[in-house]
Amino acid sequence: MDKSRRPFLKWMCFLGCFTLGLYCAVNLTLLVRACAEFGVGSAAYGMMTGLYGAGMLVSSMALSELSECWGKKNCILLALGLSCAGSAGLGLSGSYILACAGLLVAGFGLCMLECSMISVLAALEPERAGREINLSQVFFSVGAVVSPILAGHYVAAGGNWRVMYFVLAAILALLLAGFAREKFGTRVIWRGKAAPVAFMLLRSPILLCYMLMTMIYVTCETGVMFWLLPYFEQVYAMGVPGELGISIFWFVMIFGRLIGASVTRQRELVTVGWLVTTIGLAAFVLLPTFMGKLVALGISGFGMGPIWPGLQALGGMKFPTHSGAAFAMMQLASTLGIVMAQPALGVLVEDSPVSLAYWIMGALCAFFMLFSAAVMIFERRRSHGV
Repeated sequence: MDKSRRPFLKWMCFLGCFTLGLYCAVNLTLLVRACAEFGVGSAAYGMMTGLYGAGMLVSSMALSELSECWGKKNCILLALGLSCAGSAGLGLSGSYILACAGLLVAGFGLCMLECSMISVLAALEPERAGREINLSQVFFSVGAVVSPILAGHYVAAGGNWRVMYFVLAAILALLLAGFAREKFGTRVIWRGKAAPVAFMLLRSPILLCYMLMTMIYVTCETGVMFWLLPYFEQVYAMGVPGELGISIFWFVMIFGRLIGASVTRQRELVTVGWLVTTIGLAAFVLLPTFMGKLVALGISGFGMGPIWPGLQALGGMKFPTHSGAAFAMMQLASTLGIVMAQPALGVLVEDSPVSLAYWIMGALCAFFMLFSAAVMIFERRRSHGV
């Protein structure tokens, strides 16, 4: 593509990540209101998040091949179209089942959008892929900070949760128009009757380790957010402060990701991130005061900040000639965390304190801090021929 258009394309990707942050964070607030309107409980709420993840799961599996044979631009345009349609469907839904269908379509499109944009950013700056991915997630976090507060105040003032989905659909439509006029990512790879590229990528044990860590990270990140409002309502009988907690979580995460963008040793940073997250989640459950829990959420967000971008850079760029498919496999791991974990947590907390979910997530972070350190030592020894 024309080098003079690269900065514009990069900023389009950053704006797309900002929109994803808006969507993912505000979705938590809106789904709670939607479930209340449809008269369903915690298990159904957890199932909705699982369906959202199911759409992402199918998307990431399809993208591993589409990115190779169809091109990055076409994948982005398809993703934006599906995301827009799913959002509009959510706004128009008149029942729990129809809302789930809209969420499934939106999840499919949003996963494809994020993965494709990250692949484009990595291709634009291959030697600084970690920096570009961290910066994209800074924009994601900014969107996630803003949307829960705005949506919370809007709904608390009597606004209809459906309107917010129409607004998101309009933003996605504008992004679709912007990407459509750019020329990029049109190169395709004709692979004939070769086996799916995903099978080739999955032969790498290190990539499998990074995928496993990504799956657990997303389980914990989404779990912190998905169960925060029910937790505060159960403990303090509060609504809006829960949304404040989500914004604090994402706001502090921005600083973790800014640090990640300036650090080259991503393996060590990921391990430290697991440690800080473990401390934050333990403090969140143990501290008795509301303010103390908000501080603990900030610590958790700071620790989580560099983990996901670091894992994406480490795992996705192990195959630079198949970067789109490699990032899709990392995204597949992310969606498995949503699909499998959140419905299970929903069943667990149906008749138990919501704090149980946070104890489980804290234990997972502690284990994978040790796992990450072991992978880091193994890679270091192998690189030195030990």
